[in-house]
Amino acid sequence: MNQLLKKWCKMDLFYRVLLGIAVLIAAYAFMIRPISDYDYWFHMVSGEYFLSTGNVPDIPLHSWWGIEAGLPWISHEWLFGVFIKGLTDFIGQQWIPDFVALFLGALAAICACFHLQAFKDNFLVTAGGIALVVASLSLGYAPRPQLFAYLLTILMTIILQKDNDAVESKAIYFCIPLMILWVNLHGGSYALLPILLLINLFCNNFNFELGKIHFELCSTKQQIRRLVVLILCLCCIPLNGHGFNMVLYPFTNMADSLMQASISEWKSPDFKNLQMMLPMTLMLLTYCAMISTKKKIKPMDLILCGVFTILFLRSQRFGPQAAPIFYLIMVRYMDGIDFLSILQRKSQILLLVTILAAGLFIGINKRSRINEPFNLSFFPTDEMIELVKDKEPKRLFNLYNDGGYLIYKDVDVFIDGRCDIYSRSNFSDYLSIHGGMSNTLDLIDQYDFDYLLINHDSVLARLLDYQEEYNCILIDAHGKALYERITPLVLEETIQAVRGTR
Repeated sequence: MNQLLKKWCKMDLFYRVLLGIAVLIAAYAFMIRPISDYDYWFHMVSGEYFLSTGNVPDIPLHSWWGIEAGLPWISHEWLFGVFIKGLTDFIGQQWIPDFVALFLGALAAICACFHLQAFKDNFLVTAGGIALVVASLSLGYAPRPQLFAYLLTILMTIILQKDNDAVESKAIYFCIPLMILWVNLHGGSYALLPILLLINLFCNNFNFELGKIHFELCSTKQQIRRLVVLILCLCCIPLNGHGFNMVLYPFTNMADSLMQASISEWKSPDFKNLQMMLPMTLMLLTYCAMISTKKKIKPMDLILCGVFTILFLRSQRFGPQAAPIFYLIMVRYMDGIDFLSILQRKSQILLLVTILAAGLFIGINKRSRINEPFNLSFFPTDEMIELVKDKEPKRLFNLYNDGGYLIYKDVDVFIDGRCDIYSRSNFSDYLSIHGGMSNTLDLIDQYDFDYLLINHDSVLARLLDYQEEYNCILIDAHGKALYERITPLVLEETIQAVRGTR
C-alpha cells in the first residue's frame, strides 16, 4: 500500500487532480454565501422568453417605458439567460449559490493546473498567487454573464500562450468555437478576442529583441493559420441573434459615458477599498516578475498584461476578469522572485490534502447556515409587490436596482439594470428624479407617473411628502415606499372630506 501511495505521489496526473480539487473546494468554502445581485432576475425572464417563443428578445421586455418609446434591446447576453433559466429549473434556486461558487472555483483550478510546473518549482509563491485569484474572483460572485466572460478570457489567454510557445501549435483553432460562444453569452466583451488575435498576428511578423522582449518570426504556415482563424472569428460575430447590430455594440457600450459615470461597477477602482487591492496586488506582482526575470518575455504576454491593466484601471468590474490573466502571465516569469525555499513533493501533497480537508469542513459548515439562496432585503417585500399588482399602475416609477426583480415578479417598470436600453433615453431623467433635483416635479409631470415605488428615506420621498397630490400608501419592512398620485378630482374630494371632519 505504501509503495502504491509513493507511486501516486510521483505521478503528475495525481498531483494535478489533487491540486485542482483542493483549489476548487477551498474556493467554494471561501465564497459560498447568499447571493446579492440585481441582474439575475431579468436574465431569468429573458431566458424564459426565448424558451417559450424560440426568439432572441429584441424589445425591452416588461418595460412600459421601453415599449412606449420603441427602444431597441440588443440582448447580447441572451444565451446566458437561457442557460441560467434552464439551470435554475433543473437544480432549483436554492443551489444557485453552490453553482456560482463552484464555477468560480473551477476557474481558479484551471489557472492552477495549467501551469503545474510553477507549483512544483515554487509552491508557496504560486499558491499565494492562486489565493489572490480566488479572492479577486469572489468579487464577481453572482449568477451573471460575466462568469462566462471570465472563463472565455482565461481560455483565450491559454490558447494565445500555447500558440506562442509551440512552433506548429494548432490550439489557435479553438478560438472559433470560443468566438461563437462569446458573442452570445457576453457580447459586450467579445471584441477582446479578434483584437488580440490581430495583435498576435502582427507580433509574429518580426524577428528582433527589444531589451527582454523577444519578437520571433514564425513560419508562413503558422501565420496563415492565424490569419484564417482571425477571419473566421470575424465572420462569427453576426451569429448572435442580432446579426450585424452586434458588430459595433462593444464599442458603443464602452463609449457610453453616462452609464460609466453613473453606475458604481463601471467606475474606476477606489484603492482605498481593500477589495480592489486584490487584483491590484496580482497586477503589480506580474510586472515585478517580468522586470526581474532572466527569461525572454513574449510580446503577447506583455500586451495581454497591458490590455487588462488598462481595463481594470478604467473600470472596477474588470478586476475579477483581469486577475486570472495576471496570474497566468506572472507564473511564466517567476524565476526572478523565487526567493522562498522549495517544499518537497511530499510536503506539497500533505499541504494540499490539508487545504482540501479544511475546505470541505468549512464549506459544509457555511452551507448549512444558508437559509435563503438570495439576499432579498434590498428589494420590495412580497406584500409590497402584491399591493403594486393590485393597484395595476400604468406608469410606475421605480428604482434602477429594483427593476430586474420587479420584472421577475411580473411588474412592468420604468427602468431596470439593462442600462444600455435606457442610457440614451430616460436614464438621465431617472437620475434627476431619483436625486430630487430642481426639475424633479416637472419631470414627474412630464412622464405622468401614477405610482412611485422608492426608498422611504430618500430625498425623493421627502420631496413627495410635501406635495399634496402624492400619498404614501405603504412602507414595507425593507424600507420601500409606494406613493400614489391623486388626480385633481380625488384630491379636491379628499380636501373637502378633511375639512368636513374638522
